[in-house]
Amino acid sequence: MPRPRPALGPLAGLCPVTAACLFATAAASLAQTSTQRQVVGLPSLEEVMSRDAAVRDLAFVDGRHGWAVGDRGLILRTVDGGRRWARVASPVGCPLYSLAMLNHRVGWAAGGYATPYTDHTHAVLLKTEDGGATWRRLPADTLPLLTRVRFFDEQNGAAAGLGAAFAPSGLFETSDGGRTWNVIATDSRHAWSAAAFLAPGAGLLGGDAGGIATFARRGLRHTPLAQAGRRGVRGLAMQPPSSGWLVGDGGLVLRTDDLGQTWRPPPAPLARDAGPACHWRAVATDGPAVWIVGEPGAVALHSPDAGASWRRQPTGVTTPLSAVTFVDAKRGWAAGELGTILATKDGGQTWRVQRRGGERVSVAVLTPRLEDTPLDLITTLAAGEGYRTSVDAVVVAKDATHNESDRLGDSARLREAVTAIGGASSRLHREATATGVPGVGFDRNLVARLRSLRPELVLLTSRVSGSPDADEAWLEQAVRRAVAAAADPASHPELVACGLQPHAVKRVAVASPVDRRSSPRIAAGDFAPLLGTSPAQWVGARRGLLTRHYRPPPAAVGWRVILDDAMAAAAGRDPMAGIGVARGSGGRRPAALPGAGELEALRAVSQKRRHLQQLLAATAEDDAWRSQALNLTSGLDADSGAGLLYQLADGYRQAGRTRMAADTFYLLVRRYTDHPLTDSALAWLIRYYASEEVAYAAATGAATRLETRRPLANVAPARPTTHTAATPPTETGRRALPRRERLERATQLGEYLAQARPALYTDPAVRLPVAAAWRGLGRQREADRAVRTLAAGSAAANWRRAAHAELSEAGNAPPGAELVSRSTSERPLLDGVLDDPVWSEALRLSSPPAPRQEGPGRTRVSIAHDDKFLYLGVACQVLGAETVGPAPGRRRRDADLSAHDRVVFRFDTDRDYVSAFQLAIDRRGWTHDRCWGDQPWDPTWYVAAGEGPGRWVVEAAIPLAALSSQPADAVRRWAVSIVRRSPSAVEQCLTGVGGRTACRDSPGRYTLLRLD
Repeated sequence: MPRPRPALGPLAGLCPVTAACLFATAAASLAQTSTQRQVVGLPSLEEVMSRDAAVRDLAFVDGRHGWAVGDRGLILRTVDGGRRWARVASPVGCPLYSLAMLNHRVGWAAGGYATPYTDHTHAVLLKTEDGGATWRRLPADTLPLLTRVRFFDEQNGAAAGLGAAFAPSGLFETSDGGRTWNVIATDSRHAWSAAAFLAPGAGLLGGDAGGIATFARRGLRHTPLAQAGRRGVRGLAMQPPSSGWLVGDGGLVLRTDDLGQTWRPPPAPLARDAGPACHWRAVATDGPAVWIVGEPGAVALHSPDAGASWRRQPTGVTTPLSAVTFVDAKRGWAAGELGTILATKDGGQTWRVQRRGGERVSVAVLTPRLEDTPLDLITTLAAGEGYRTSVDAVVVAKDATHNESDRLGDSARLREAVTAIGGASSRLHREATATGVPGVGFDRNLVARLRSLRPELVLLTSRVSGSPDADEAWLEQAVRRAVAAAADPASHPELVACGLQPHAVKRVAVASPVDRRSSPRIAAGDFAPLLGTSPAQWVGARRGLLTRHYRPPPAAVGWRVILDDAMAAAAGRDPMAGIGVARGSGGRRPAALPGAGELEALRAVSQKRRHLQQLLAATAEDDAWRSQALNLTSGLDADSGAGLLYQLADGYRQAGRTRMAADTFYLLVRRYTDHPLTDSALAWLIRYYASEEVAYAAATGAATRLETRRPLANVAPARPTTHTAATPPTETGRRALPRRERLERATQLGEYLAQARPALYTDPAVRLPVAAAWRGLGRQREADRAVRTLAAGSAAANWRRAAHAELSEAGNAPPGAELVSRSTSERPLLDGVLDDPVWSEALRLSSPPAPRQEGPGRTRVSIAHDDKFLYLGVACQVLGAETVGPAPGRRRRDADLSAHDRVVFRFDTDRDYVSAFQLAIDRRGWTHDRCWGDQPWDPTWYVAAGEGPGRWVVEAAIPLAALSSQPADAVRRWAVSIVRRSPSAVEQCLTGVGGRTACRDSPGRYTLLRLD
């Protein structure tokens, strides 16, 4: 039976007549817009979008000379106090977050960007020496993304931003004008959204979840603010000798008089109604005078007497403000979303608009998951049709222990992705609740957001048409309540007092993937004349900013209207149909110069995507395959070519055909060396070639399974298919690559990164696999060299601990860092009862009881071995009314265990702390096994389940030959991780250092295991 043709991209799967009609329509549109271009002098699309790019920071050295930076690499300059702001050519297109102007001539701007499908961010640092007329880029991309920068003179400066594994403090110093930077060392990982640098080597830092730190020559002292709770710190301002202010989410305003050692509320209560609904973003001071701005931007708070009294100052705008600065007690400026810059000459009593790209948004997109953000639809509405669009990702978790670096990193990734594809505003909401459903405070914030941005259309997202899941359902209900409250003059009077008048949303719709035959819908592959390409091509690799794993875009996105106060039918190809928003109005951009005619390029991409099916079906690496793969990218631009190769490689990877994935990733690296996707490809290649687990599974044939039983993850069949059993082939039908050759490839790639891509090589998750490869080759000196800088440097404590273990003399682990399993001469009977003699003598690990009966109960794990098997015994306390009964039905291999209490074992046999064999067992005795994430691995192992008073028990035996080619007495050390996971997603680590937080950092969840 022939395999159905998948939907692979632009125009894929269309009949020739339909495709010809679409191309003809697009060609006609190009001809029409070409004529318009000759008649009307329109600005370019990039110029139009830059007008409403958010302004993130301001700097003035006097009342006339000022600068501003923001999204899309925006740089502005004024020499007349802001009466005229001129856009300056920028060498980058990523967000810029901070300015540091030393004088009229010299200054720096800082920001950064993320690389797709990775956790990496890279700093951008610009410098001007001619008053901001021109800017050049300094070599700082070995640092993570920067959010704050300050220089004290032309040589000495400090910067703060997102912590990374190689620089967990997120804090840096320079003494040579920004050419090189030193990392301030600390054990824990941080991310900073606010900073006040007082002098070289001294300052204050603020971040998410009430994070505050003092910075001095002796290091970083991090002390969460009890008064802040889970609220984030967003703005800091200090005044000599020791006073300062702190502002943040949920109306947070605090004052210090001792350089941040202690914080307290201001002497007088804040202005009426300036409470939890206000999210303050910036604070400025001049002597005793204080000004605070944020979201909503309709009012600024002002105290003329160091907080002894407060006034609300109307600004005349509602959109959020993120920066404020004053040069004296009278003259000041504020800036924020939609390119807004305000000025005052009377201390803030009155504000006037100096620059503004728009007054509101027309479309507000809300999604419960970052990865479900409908980028193609946003591109069509925002860049293609000019509707100013905001995106709010509302992520709810029952576990409040979020990593602050992850939070700020996700917020930065969302901002970068949304603005790059044409969006005007974005915000990431992190809600942590015991029930997984936000409370009244979230509803109020959502009402404030709607009144602030004033959209006509609210667009929700759903993964499946017509079938919302739990997260989508609660968000839909919250939006229904918020839309009604936003339009009600009697609702939330505190928002009215803050300048947010009622606003009636005209339509609420839910967008979801549909097939190309559905209506209404927008197809990702259709030609968009204003873009000069298709939405799918316009978005390109930016999808990888919101997910760590490749997911192909849906062929089309449709929508269903659930509320429509405008009483207009949402027909045609536009969810805004019937809602009149004119070009050039407050919510829609003016007309722009259409993209250059790229119809032939789109046709070429469409044709080449059709070849993916043939290449994905290839089973051998030969000259014909290479020729087809090379032909796939011939004649294409870098974005299109790299995107096609990445899709092809990821298709192979998810099908378990990792050798073909490696070959394709290597083609991508060679052909598109400087593309953003190359970092992700290189990191995967090093981990793949260095992994002993992947190599051993492939060599033994255990890493294979029938490919038709495992459809390609990036190919969506048009209809369900049936499969018949057959003998699983070896990987891609060829002999496995010899282990030594794999290791040599990994070390060669590591040497290349060390020379050509040092920013990527600083990542410990790349460096430790390289060290493991050297160690596997018997080159211990080179292995030590690869990890020595991690052990002695500024990397996070978990990574340093792993590096120290590898550098230990003669392979001896540090005290307390190694578990020892004793060999047994008597095998246990696997009956689900831990009464065999072996268990009384086995290595035993135990967790403390869960406080207040939250999450998993007490867990005990026992480990033993003989010359053939590794034995695992698990006893888990049952909580509350949970019962354990006989498992229904027949036990299945690789079952979905997410709805059941379970214990997950990971055995990292080469200690690269990236790849590992994973064995999961739930309370029914059902199992799931895999190798390195989603790599197929089907070992033969044995499990028995039982129950006792208030507990469930499992016994398991796995052949040592399934994990390693070495006999038990030759096994030196493995790294082992044991984690209990409950259906509520709460984790309990039995190994590693750092408790629950260690579960979020790979080395921190591991302990060394020696088989004695």
